[in-house]
Amino acid sequence: MSRLIEIEATSKLIETKMDKLMDYLYPNLFVASEESKKLIVLHLKNVLNSELKLEQLYKEFITEYDLEKNRSNN
Repeated sequence: MSRLIEIEATSKLIETKMDKLMDYLYPNLFVASEESKKLIVLHLKNVLNSELKLEQLYKEFITEYDLEKNRSNN
């Protein structure tokens, strides 16, 4: 159950990070400064890290589910 809660929390965190990325991206997309581009990259890395964490949580959940399913069948 706690794994599902963590999956849900991570999903909501990704939504928040995407909102922040969009809030920054729209007014700064055509700004030519190097600093602006670096901040966009940082926002993207932040979202990507959370996406990778969510993928890991899903894989762990599936593994646990399969183990429990196999135990109950034996």
